[in-house]
Amino acid sequence: MKKFTFLLLLLFLYAATQALPWGHRYDVEQANQNITVDINTSFRVSVEWGEGDWDGAMGSAFGYGTSTDGTNWTWIELPWFEDGEGSNKRCRADVSISTPGKYYYAYRMIKAANGGTSYSFGSTDWAENLADLNATSTIIVGEVSKTDGSWANPDTWEDGTKPTNSDNVAIMHDVNISSNGEAKSLYVYSGKIFTIEDNGNITITDDLTNNGTFTIQSNLDGTGSLITTNGPISGSVTFQRYIVGYPDATHGWHFLSSPIETFNIAGSAFDPGADDVVYGWDETTGIWMNSKAGDPTQIVSGTGYLTSWKSTDTKNFSGNLNNSNIPKSNLSFTDGSSYSGWHLLGNPFPCALLWDATSWSRSNVNANAKIWNESNASYSDISQNGIIPATQGFMVYVTGSTNSLTIPTADRTHNSQAWYKDVDVNTIKLTAIDPEGSTAQESIIKFNENSTTGFDNEFDSYFLAGYAPQFYSVINDVIAVSTNTLPEISEQLSIPFSFIKNSSSNFYIEAEGLENIFPQTLVSLVDLKTNTTQNLLENPVYTFESSEGDDAERFLIQFGVLGLEEENLENKLNFYIYNNTLNIVNNDLQAGTIQLFDMIGQKVMEKNYSSADNSININLPSAYYIVRIISGKNIVNGKIHID
Repeated sequence: MKKFTFLLLLLFLYAATQALPWGHRYDVEQANQNITVDINTSFRVSVEWGEGDWDGAMGSAFGYGTSTDGTNWTWIELPWFEDGEGSNKRCRADVSISTPGKYYYAYRMIKAANGGTSYSFGSTDWAENLADLNATSTIIVGEVSKTDGSWANPDTWEDGTKPTNSDNVAIMHDVNISSNGEAKSLYVYSGKIFTIEDNGNITITDDLTNNGTFTIQSNLDGTGSLITTNGPISGSVTFQRYIVGYPDATHGWHFLSSPIETFNIAGSAFDPGADDVVYGWDETTGIWMNSKAGDPTQIVSGTGYLTSWKSTDTKNFSGNLNNSNIPKSNLSFTDGSSYSGWHLLGNPFPCALLWDATSWSRSNVNANAKIWNESNASYSDISQNGIIPATQGFMVYVTGSTNSLTIPTADRTHNSQAWYKDVDVNTIKLTAIDPEGSTAQESIIKFNENSTTGFDNEFDSYFLAGYAPQFYSVINDVIAVSTNTLPEISEQLSIPFSFIKNSSSNFYIEAEGLENIFPQTLVSLVDLKTNTTQNLLENPVYTFESSEGDDAERFLIQFGVLGLEEENLENKLNFYIYNNTLNIVNNDLQAGTIQLFDMIGQKVMEKNYSSADNSININLPSAYYIVRIISGKNIVNGKIHID
């Protein structure tokens, strides 16, 4: 039998369209190549052999093999041909790879005479220069892990650099991310583990494919975050939700939403035990529906749920992540329902969400949403660009049965900061705090020149009571609001606040954001029960007691001129109304100005008076009014009723 001498050459080039040099038979430097290319970039595999007549009738075949582990091979046969110069033979293929990873290439030839197969580097019967060819070539496609480790550690990656948003990333080892990460695409190989820790996040521009174990962690400190901007998500992902068990009847309630498209409650991690509950909300009846009674049976992405669990636990959402907009339209508005127009929706993404930032397309939906503040046991308002955390349900109010909004992918964000820690310019947050019961109720005052003094669906938000003391401002005497937006700050502005105690008796009100008021203005809290006025710029915390039967219309927030000092003139000042005349009984009071405000804070009268003339004629409709007396450097406030 004639012995043939040959040499296999594997060529990996970036562009198959350019002039490609053939390898020479004795140019063994083309073996053992380590080549890096990008996804879908064409390169050429070429095999050349010589010295012998390779007759197709002999049934000999040549080709190349590919492997992702260097052990298990897939073989591709290539047609061979003579190059027209002697007996040299060749086969070649232009190849591109669509999945990032590490690949091995080797040659293969089959001798039909005995059916034997030689691959990887040949055999002593079939190859000369065996020692030079004892290798396979390696090709790296994209950014590939080379060892178990942290995403941020350069040693984790084949090329020694952390991936960027232009890299197609292959997870071929166990990799965790505990900081910020980004990639063009991400592919997790079978049997490998990819973990986004509670303080980690990643943004993927194109597609995400998971064939391994992909977990987004959650614990007491925070929750991991994932955003896929454009491409699809394939493969099951586990998103954790850390849930604190209830310590008492008022705490431990959670608004829940799912980043998984749909799954059944029964048999899942959210199947409640004897002391646990999962509720759905029905606007038409104003009733919380118990899953144990058979409704709801599923947790659906984009819908919110109310849950409470006896024991603290980390529960798993597992399945296909939602990666699409969630449209809502014609949500019910039921006349006579105890909570007409209120609907419980949910953040449907594995990351935080900016409320009403760019693409929500609200129609007949209030501009403010509400989340359940678990630590305060009350509702907190979310205005434009406020944060809705991952797996967080939120309430919206519709003004009628014809309405629509879209929960958009465009407003996803990485953010673990609670929204209520941020105070905008010309926004004041007042919080009535119940230290005995560990509850609190927030109330917001804003100023926007496009608003009015009445209720504006685009600026104001109706009040919803929780377990905390009820604390809210009032519009038009009757509308209780948790966010009250007014067109401007004026030195005479007075905003009435109502307070209704819960089971506790001792409370305090804390003001935040006063330093962000522009122009800088004196802001005072007036307690009409005790006739006490406190400068909140000097002391932003006001402590008080409340008893059953107290008048709910107890407080005022007033704006004045910096430099005036407010003084408690209790037992020094009395005034009363008789025959439309305001009579002031106070021998110590000097000349000054009297102002009257209605209960929505609008000034309805202002008159100067002298120390000798302390009877002021008033011609106003029957209603409650706030009296404000400015005398020298003193400000005195009180409440009157005109019959």
